[in-house]
Amino acid sequence: QNNTLVQLLLAPGNKGNTACFMATDRGSVQVLEKLWKCATDNLRKEEVNKLLLATNGRGSTVIHIGAERGEMEVLQKIWEWVKGNLTREEMLNFGSGEPERT
Repeated sequence: QNNTLVQLLLAPGNKGNTACFMATDRGSVQVLEKLWKCATDNLRKEEVNKLLLATNGRGSTVIHIGAERGEMEVLQKIWEWVKGNLTREEMLNFGSGEPERT
């Protein structure tokens, strides 16, 4: 069951967008929070970090999507998670398009 959950949380759609990308694109803080809780309750730290560092087919991260949409509440929530989970080096690369795409 955990393996299926990992696959669902990390699986990109046809444009490379994960569920987190879609929730960010729609400005849904509630859905993002539920996805985050599910991720942190069931995934290893590396897998959780993959959610934060993932890029879609255009090379955008969830923070790019939130910024494009002007969703301040979503951006603040994602930034909380970034600060609480990523190393300084990962934070410097956050949004650079450098991390491996998922």
